[in-house]
Amino acid sequence: MAWDVRYLEDKNIVFIVQTGPSTYQDYEEQTRKALELGKEHNTHLFLGDRSRATNTAEIMDIYQLPALYEELGSCRTNKYTLIVPESDNEKDEYRFFETTCNNREWNVKLFQDKQDAIEWLQTE
Repeated sequence: MAWDVRYLEDKNIVFIVQTGPSTYQDYEEQTRKALELGKEHNTHLFLGDRSRATNTAEIMDIYQLPALYEELGSCRTNKYTLIVPESDNEKDEYRFFETTCNNREWNVKLFQDKQDAIEWLQTE
């Protein structure tokens, strides 16, 4: 597990970078830190880079992530985007996450290109 959460002042975005294997506990810790930074910097934009990460969380854990957002007091006006790997290995899991979030009215979108993700975040 290797991850970092930081605020990109020039873009007003909280940036989460994950490399290697990641568990539900990693996701929970990242989410807590990201939401803290979002509140501290008064931003509702969150960019996660998972292009060099491997999911090891169970599918039911992924299903529970939107409930975690609710539990931690995340706002429905927040926008979340993930940069995901181009390989097919985990595409279905990422699409499942995106669909689960959107079905629960969380604004989440997947990208493979960082600049496309940033542009989407910055459009209102």
